[in-house]
Amino acid sequence: MKRPRAILLSIRPEHAKEIYAGKKRSELRKSFPGPETRIVFLYETTPVESVTGAFFIRESRRLEVSEIKRRASEAGISAVRAARYFGDRPRGWMVDIDTAVRFEEPVSFRSLATLNHYLTVPQAFSYLTPYESTTHVLMTELVRALVAKKMVQLRHLRSGKRQQEFATLIVETVGDSYAEIDADFIEQVFDQDQAGRAPFSTATKTVYEIVVGEMCIGYTCLTKKHYSALKSGPTVLRPQFRGVGLGRAVREVIEAKAMAEGARKLYCTCPADRQDVLRYLVEGGLEIEARLRRHLAVGRDEYVLGKILREGEEGRIELRQARRRVARVVRIEAGDERVNGAVEYFLAWLKAWYFAPHASMREDIMEGMKLAEANAPAARKPKEMLVALSPRGQFRAVVLCTRKRSDMVKMNVVSDADDGHAIRAIVDRVHAELGAPRRVYCTAPTHMMSTCRHLRDAGMRVEGFLAAPFQSDVDHYCFGMNWASGNHGTGSAKATR
Repeated sequence: MKRPRAILLSIRPEHAKEIYAGKKRSELRKSFPGPETRIVFLYETTPVESVTGAFFIRESRRLEVSEIKRRASEAGISAVRAARYFGDRPRGWMVDIDTAVRFEEPVSFRSLATLNHYLTVPQAFSYLTPYESTTHVLMTELVRALVAKKMVQLRHLRSGKRQQEFATLIVETVGDSYAEIDADFIEQVFDQDQAGRAPFSTATKTVYEIVVGEMCIGYTCLTKKHYSALKSGPTVLRPQFRGVGLGRAVREVIEAKAMAEGARKLYCTCPADRQDVLRYLVEGGLEIEARLRRHLAVGRDEYVLGKILREGEEGRIELRQARRRVARVVRIEAGDERVNGAVEYFLAWLKAWYFAPHASMREDIMEGMKLAEANAPAARKPKEMLVALSPRGQFRAVVLCTRKRSDMVKMNVVSDADDGHAIRAIVDRVHAELGAPRRVYCTAPTHMMSTCRHLRDAGMRVEGFLAAPFQSDVDHYCFGMNWASGNHGTGSAKATR
């Protein structure tokens, strides 16, 4: 049976005071659960009779008492005290303290006993199992103290050893839920320079280690978007720090970082079959906004969660509804004589549908189109452009298609009117023109009623409602369509809604 990673330890008040002050850097014990224990809550005995805080363990070792006495002075403990404590025992435990934190307010043992009638004052220590009310109360106080004292920090991940550990954890924790979690995916997570090249909406990307004091408890990647949003993930705790409630402190720190960066919205995704992850994200204040069907893996769905952090400038642009004749849909390539006009049209109307284009977007789109012609892998985010033309060759709508992992295509639809007819004409051609991808998806402003109706008529399913994803006063529907078979080079595969 796997032992809990948190325990309640009885300690005399004078020793607890030395631990909180940083003077006592190790705790000596005749018995101890073992190295799997990572958090120790301190119950101070008479006259305090309360749990006053906790410490994180750097390392716990069972050693010869002679070795403990030799090390004791370095840890703020006299060799005489160590010898007197262990007596004639040949071996004992030396628990090295990494970081100690005192609660904002002590938690009396009497109050804990009202929650758990089986709880007794530990003679040495007692286990704190996950999901018990006692554990929940103590972890809540610990998280509150860690956040208030700003003891959980995000630190740029620079160590090669730590990067390798993060890469391994990503594969172990995410690989079963998503397709193509391979070396190329890992490289993309760590390639912070890639954010400034071809991606459509990414401004910066930074990988952090999550630290308490000097101790690393996990890792996260934060991606800043051009439309004042911050995406978090993947976020992974090291195994020894899972299941004790530290995820709440991590979400608090990520949210604080997003607000410090001026983000208007924070969002993330998680596999639909990871209910533990979903629960902790919702408890952290995020709301479920969409469930993307068979997204990133066949047979596996993905949730999109978001939280509005502040109101931004209103930028809603009203477009007239229109139903204009479309003569043909064509695919525009980087060398096409119409490419400049198509890209300029897309950029001119992008804000009405999503967000204002950034300075390098034209260059990013052109680079993405060249990557598509070179058959670059999805990790490079190659882009293809389809346009609907009037009988006189005028642009009626443009759809920018970005290749994604797991044989998916993301569409950004743009028109100078709410012309669902023209947009549907393009969507109807996407599957055949782009080599029969497994899945296509897009978002559209909820007030573009003609477009939303025609997307549904084209077979796309409404998979969610995104609250102000790009602008503070414009909500979006999330649409997706899957095919029963993917990438077989034909457009005959059956679409599923």
